[in-house]
Amino acid sequence: MKISTLFKACILIVLSLFALIIFSGHKLLQSKEIQNNTLKSKKILIATGRQLAKGSDYLTSEIRKYAQFGDEKHFKNFWKEVSETKSREVAEDLKKLGALPSEIEFINKSKKNSDNLIEVEKQAMEAVKNGEFEKARKLVFGDYYVQQKILIKEDIKNFQEAVLDRTVKELEETQEKTNFYISLSLFLVDACGLFVLFGFYFLGLKKLVLPLSKISEIISESVKSNSIKNIPYEANKDEVGILSSAFNQLINKREALESELKLSNKNLEKVVSEQTAQLNLDKEEVETEKARLSTIMDNLIDGLIIIDSQGTIKSINPAVTELFGYTSAELIGQNVKMIMPEPYHSEHDQYLKNYMTTGKAKIIGLGREVVGLRKDGSTFDLDLGVTQLDTHEGTSFIGTLRDITERKESEKELILAREEAEKANKAKSMFLANMSHEIRTPMNAVLGYSQILLRNKHLDKETLDSIRTIDNSGKNLLKMINEILDISKIEAGKMELNPYSFNLNVLIDNIDSMFELRCREKSLKWTIDAPSGPVIVRADEVKLRQVLINLLGNAVKFTDSGGIALSIKALENNQYRFDVTDTGNGIPAEEQNKIFEAFQQEEQGAKKGGTGLGLAISKKQLELMGSDLHLESKVNEGSNFHFTLTLPPVDEENYTERRGKHRNVLHLKPDCKVKALVVDDIKENRDVLAKLLSGIGTEVLEAENGK
Repeated sequence: MKISTLFKACILIVLSLFALIIFSGHKLLQSKEIQNNTLKSKKILIATGRQLAKGSDYLTSEIRKYAQFGDEKHFKNFWKEVSETKSREVAEDLKKLGALPSEIEFINKSKKNSDNLIEVEKQAMEAVKNGEFEKARKLVFGDYYVQQKILIKEDIKNFQEAVLDRTVKELEETQEKTNFYISLSLFLVDACGLFVLFGFYFLGLKKLVLPLSKISEIISESVKSNSIKNIPYEANKDEVGILSSAFNQLINKREALESELKLSNKNLEKVVSEQTAQLNLDKEEVETEKARLSTIMDNLIDGLIIIDSQGTIKSINPAVTELFGYTSAELIGQNVKMIMPEPYHSEHDQYLKNYMTTGKAKIIGLGREVVGLRKDGSTFDLDLGVTQLDTHEGTSFIGTLRDITERKESEKELILAREEAEKANKAKSMFLANMSHEIRTPMNAVLGYSQILLRNKHLDKETLDSIRTIDNSGKNLLKMINEILDISKIEAGKMELNPYSFNLNVLIDNIDSMFELRCREKSLKWTIDAPSGPVIVRADEVKLRQVLINLLGNAVKFTDSGGIALSIKALENNQYRFDVTDTGNGIPAEEQNKIFEAFQQEEQGAKKGGTGLGLAISKKQLELMGSDLHLESKVNEGSNFHFTLTLPPVDEENYTERRGKHRNVLHLKPDCKVKALVVDDIKENRDVLAKLLSGIGTEVLEAENGK
């Protein structure tokens, strides 16, 4: 065979070997990239697991703080964390990071248990809103809650361990591939060197034979010592130099890859060590949590019983032995119905069986009051709450028991006290009504005679002023009596509405003429703003008039300078807003609610006198009409009382104005003979009415009754 043919053959073989060397180097780079991606993915997945565990602990911390203290800050923090957690698509993120379905399943199980906890935490929040802090604390510190927490952490721990195991396995597989390609590269380099040496040897070129022999020697020594040395002919300008340079570059690249691989292995060992330490720490935390929960159970005031799906008692706390008088050994392993009286004793097994079959609960998850049976045969009232706990060991039920004997006694006493209070209130209302009636009878006589005397034109001014004082004082006293009767009717629920059609502007005109004069007497500015033209509506005009007069009367009474304003504005849907505004002293904020209570007045009101019933009656009357009385006031600036009433319109064509058809009678004509019969069983009332009628020329006959 010709040398040229051998040379060409050697060249082809060498090129093939170089191609394989390049391919092997490319595979080494791919292995390195796979290692880096594996480590990066593992780090993110482990961090994700730690973040989920931290988020769960944060939620537990916030809900327990909220259950203990009721601070809305913890309530908001809790729902903010829940919102942020739900916004993250954890399963999709894990899938993108290369997590296996079996690993993602651990996270899904953790999320399911976390969702179970959130339902419990919602119940606890509802309990806090209702003021049931004890119930809220039992929910978030109970065994079910703790068991779910343990399951969440175990799932996250299993996820981290699975990721770690898979990472180590993948790195080991990658390392095996790397070692294979390194060995392959060395083998190919050796083969390449041998073929080059073989080719130049047969060519007999001294320039090639000696360098290639040296190269072969170096390669052989490198293979034996497992330590590759650089080829010394890199500076040559010929093919040997090119070969040496390429080989040295390959050696340098290999050494760099080996250094990076060692560093990666070192980092991996560090990560594995850290994760192992973290897992050990998590295990210690779980054990600590178990110990803490055991301590809590042992020191709970309420009894705690755990039974299986057959009703067999599996665990109790010391409070149960105190409640029922049994020892722990006497209860554990026995059917829970032994501490139930009839009919619960006979029905419990069937009830539990029905629940396990149908899922229909009477107590489980709901709670109710039951009766317990002590060892000595006595019974007592219990508050029972039952929670279902499903684990890999099966279904269990956790029952919390509280002796409510004292509470039941207190409830009985409270019912008796309420009945006594209702009797006393009814007696008070009857007393006020009777007393007011007894006072009004002589008061009518006082007012009647004062009006008769005021008609006497022969009395001097001083006497008339005294009589006016008597008349005004009597009217004020009668007003107080009427207010007492009104509040008695309100308390008895006997105040009724008497709606009829009336012209709102006529009512406003009467109010205007009444208070324009009273404001002028105190040098106050009087302002009124009302709709123009007839406004025919249907409502209880008497009560509306009473409310407006009461509010305006108070405004005049408590305003010494400035002015009083009445505003009536039509709104949508037949509604009207009434505003009474003054520039008086104003009402302090801390006393604004007080003034709407019966017999209550703020400091300035107490100085001005009155019963303290006006605003209370006005508020109740407005509530009866479907409205409410509101107050806006600032000290030294004045007050604004306002309310909104629905006043249905009435067709003007069908409206007949309610007004008197006759004017006041001053005296009968001489030729007009009128007889009047006055009938009243109270002589004073007959005398007053008889004098009023006889004063205008009427012949009066009197009778004590209809007989």
